[in-house]
Amino acid sequence: MHWLRQDYLERGAARYGRELSDRLEAAFASHGGRKHLRCLFPQGPVAQDMRIAGLPLPPYTEDAGFGISR
Repeated sequence: MHWLRQDYLERGAARYGRELSDRLEAAFASHGGRKHLRCLFPQGPVAQDMRIAGLPLPPYTEDAGFGISR
């Protein structure tokens, strides 16, 4: 959360969820990257951590239609 808040202050809001996800993976590569973050935040590292940090979700972070059969 601290990393996300600092990143938000320095760079502003991410344009896309994937952009922020890539930066998170690089920042936590020494801990296991995306796999480590998924263990900590099973509902999605970007979405869940942004909610906890009190920051706005980047566009296209969540897809309401994903996984729904129509």
